Amino acid sequence: MTAERQRFFDEMFEPDGAARATYSQVAAWVERHGHEKLSTFNQQALAVFFRKGVTFTVYSDASNIERVIPFDIIPRIIPQREWQMLENLRKLEPGIALGLLAEAPADERLIHWYQRINGFSWHPDFRVLTRQQVDSLHDLGARVFPYAVDGRIDSLGMLAMGVDGLIVDDPRQMTARQP
Repeated sequence: MTAERQRFFDEMFEPDGAARATYSQVAAWVERHGHEKLSTFNQQALAVFFRKGVTFTVYSDASNIERVIPFDIIPRIIPQREWQMLENLRKLEPGIALGLLAEAPADERLIHWYQRINGFSWHPDFRVLTRQQVDSLHDLGARVFPYAVDGRIDSLGMLAMGVDGLIVDDPRQMTARQP
């Protein structure tokens, strides 16, 4: 077991290094094609995202450069049984507050599952959040609390978008956009 596997939860592999059942086909594909092929696909995806404008700019950053929206070339797979577990939890405890932590922008698929579990709050990565998404999520009745991990978050900019609050791992990293 590597030190990395001891420090972090790995969605794809068990602590002993065996692929989790949900990821067995993805792990087999990566094994067959190798990390170089995966890296090539990742670079191609980044290039397409940049060309298509799937980007953002942190205006409080002095370099003011355009960046590609963060993504992972290996998909996050949430098995049906885990969604079912949330639905069952909702039936057992109708008043429980369930939130959705999302690295990707709100799309129809995520919104479908959020509604299916009767979610209470949506927690997107602040780097992918737009005012339009905040408004759409509020229209669904969702409370929106963007998160930032190991990075600066433009707290005033987020609040100006109408979010309900912020989640940060280090409040000293919060910044305010200069007028």
